Amino acid sequence: MALTFNSNTEGLSFSSSLLDQLDAITIMAWYRVSATASSTAYTLLSKEYSANSKLLLNRPAFGVGSNDWQFFHRRATTNTVVNSSSNIIQANRWEWVCLMDSDGVAPTILHGTLTSKPAEPTYSTQTTGVGTVANDSGKALNAGRTYNAQQSFTGDLSFLAIYNRRMSQAEALSHWLRPRVSSGQLFTHPGYHSQVSATDVSGNAINATVAGSPTLASPVPIPMPRMRLARLQPTMSQLEARRVSLGSSVVRGERIIIAG
Repeated sequence: MALTFNSNTEGLSFSSSLLDQLDAITIMAWYRVSATASSTAYTLLSKEYSANSKLLLNRPAFGVGSNDWQFFHRRATTNTVVNSSSNIIQANRWEWVCLMDSDGVAPTILHGTLTSKPAEPTYSTQTTGVGTVANDSGKALNAGRTYNAQQSFTGDLSFLAIYNRRMSQAEALSHWLRPRVSSGQLFTHPGYHSQVSATDVSGNAINATVAGSPTLASPVPIPMPRMRLARLQPTMSQLEARRVSLGSSVVRGERIIIAG
């Protein structure tokens, strides 16, 4: 399933020290916006949305392309800033966005759809961040509704992952249609199990606090995440598993052929 946010009171809040001061970072999400009016701003992810924002992935209402992604990451020397161009966001279709950032390396956006392989868009701004990230300890990471409810994400969110490392583009693309846990901090399919919640299945148990009253929606039509299952332990030895009694005889072996 997915969750639909349609007001600035609806969203998800993730609180954990594991999400604090992430320097090298990869963010992935499957989303579907419901409108792209030029006056509408979308905040997909934020830490302290304000003049002192620590981290922000949003679609500004003004100043950039009307339907483009902007990422901001506050750093000690030079803040990371990257804006896509060419109006890459369209309403009412499932889209995948991936953001990769690290100290001293130019930030990268990848963007695609269910049928179009993600690619790096053109940029209106691409500023390489330099220095340690700002201290954001104790600040929740919000998806959709910002902590002060000034902006929201209007549409559906079906998948969100945060990794505490910068992936290569090749690795990131391998998660496009088959997202999976891979040394990540947060990995969630909001609305999974048909519940208005967002359970973290990364193993870190960073489950969301739900703000407002988001509603359930149909999920992005991609395969379910790869699951790692424990191998069942046999209740008998391999030898016993290969023993079959035929009358008073005992046959041992990998194959048994019974002739009629």
